[in-house]
Amino acid sequence: MPGRKNALGFSLIELVTIIVVLGALAFFAMPRLRVSDSSLLTSRDAIIAALSHAQQVAMARDSAANPVTLVATANLIEVRENGEVVTSPGAEYPLTFPNGVSITGGIGTLDYDKLGRTAATAISLNNGQATVTVEASGYAY
Repeated sequence: MPGRKNALGFSLIELVTIIVVLGALAFFAMPRLRVSDSSLLTSRDAIIAALSHAQQVAMARDSAANPVTLVATANLIEVRENGEVVTSPGAEYPLTFPNGVSITGGIGTLDYDKLGRTAATAISLNNGQATVTVEASGYAY
């Protein structure tokens, strides 16, 4: 029907233009979604899991004489009890970080008492690109 003024939908030229613009946006956005970003977030989550594991081990033991200690160095995390690395099903320590990921702040040790409490601190990865906050109650996020 030539001369119809209220045509519905997009023309072929408009659809091709939208596809080209979306393709260009995707092409320029992909380098921003690097693998190292996912490695950084995965390492942050692994640190939170290690902190939670150390707290659980501390609360599960019978004596308050020897605290459970989380040791953080630039490239690894260990959970220790009585000076020995804690090994349990599903928890593999020392936890080493992938290439390009390192702890740049909060390196040292955290001692957990029988109630799961520790010193409040912040652990930063790659100069603050990701952080883990530990409250005095032992809660980590």
